[in-house]
Amino acid sequence: MNHTISRVLIETVVKKALRDIKDSPERSIRNLVDMALQFSNGRFQKEFFETTQTMLQNEDSAYYRLVRDAAYSVSEDRMLTFGVNLGYSSCTYGAKIIRATEANEHFNIPWSLSLGIDEASWSEHACRYQEVISEGETLGVYSWLLFADGCLIDLLSLAAQHPEHAFAMFCEPECITQKLMEEAETVHNIMFVVRYNEGAAEACQLLRENKHLYSAYLPYRETDVEGILSGELFCCTEPLHPAFTMLLADHSCSMLTQTMVYDYVVKSRKEQKHQTIPWDVVHDSRFVDGIISDDACAAGFNRNGALYTMEEHPSQGAYNLFTQPLAEILKTAFPKAGRA
Repeated sequence: MNHTISRVLIETVVKKALRDIKDSPERSIRNLVDMALQFSNGRFQKEFFETTQTMLQNEDSAYYRLVRDAAYSVSEDRMLTFGVNLGYSSCTYGAKIIRATEANEHFNIPWSLSLGIDEASWSEHACRYQEVISEGETLGVYSWLLFADGCLIDLLSLAAQHPEHAFAMFCEPECITQKLMEEAETVHNIMFVVRYNEGAAEACQLLRENKHLYSAYLPYRETDVEGILSGELFCCTEPLHPAFTMLLADHSCSMLTQTMVYDYVVKSRKEQKHQTIPWDVVHDSRFVDGIISDDACAAGFNRNGALYTMEEHPSQGAYNLFTQPLAEILKTAFPKAGRA
C-alpha cells in the first residue's frame, strides 16, 4: 500500500483511540493493540504487539494510569505525530527500508541514531545536520536522539524540517524555558528528555503545563547503581509524570554493571509497577535493532562529528559526519559478517 495512504489510515485509527482512551483506557488500549497485531506483517511489529498484549492482561498495570494521564496532559497533535512517526515511519516503513538496504548493500544500519550537538557545532554545521537527517531517511532511519548542549531552541528547526521523523531531545532542566515553549508550540514530532537532577521537577512541570510529551533520563555512574537496582530512581521520577525514565551508562561503568542495570530495567518494565516506562538508551536500542534487522547495532556521533558505538568511546577520527556521507560511514564501520 502507498506509504502516504498507509500513514493517513493509521493516523485516523490512532486519533480515534486517543479520544477513546480518556473514557476507557483499559478497553481502548487493548482494542488498539489487538487490531495492530491483526494487521502487523513484520517480525518487529508482531513481537512488540504480542508482548504488549500479554502485559496488558495485568489489570493492575500502572501503564493504564500512565496512558490515561498522557491522554489528558499531552496535546493530541503531539501524541499523534510523535507516536505515528515512531511506530509507523520508523519501526514499520523505515524498518522495511533498513532490511532491504542491508540485504542489498551488506552493511548494518541502526534503526535510530544519536547526535551530540552544541552551539559551536550547530553554528558551523547546521546545514550538514539537515543533510544527515535526509541521508538517514534514505537509509530508513526515522528516529533520532539529539543530545543538545546549549542549542535546544535551534534544534527545533531541525525537527520542523523533517515532520515524519521522531526526535528525542535530551537536555538539561535549565534549557526548558517559557521561550522554548513558545518556539516549540507548532513542532509536534519531538519528545523532550530532561536530565534528572535538582531542576527536573520545575522543568517537567513547565512541559506538562504546555502539554508537551516528555521523559526523564539519568546518565548514571557506578555510584548511582544502588539507587537504580533498589527501585528508588523510578519511585522518584514517577511524580514528575515522565512517559519514560531513561538510563544512559557513563563510559566509566563496567559492562557487568550495565548488564545488571539493564536486567533490572527489563524486570521493572515487565512488573509494570511504576507509572513511567523504564528504558535503557543503549541496550534497548540494540534490542530493537536486533529485532528489526537481526544484527544488533547502536551508534551515534559526538559534537565533533566522530562516530561512536554507544558502548565505546568515540573513534579516533576514522569516521566523521562532517567530512563523510552517512551511508559511507555505516557501510565501512558496520559491514555484515563476512563482508569486512
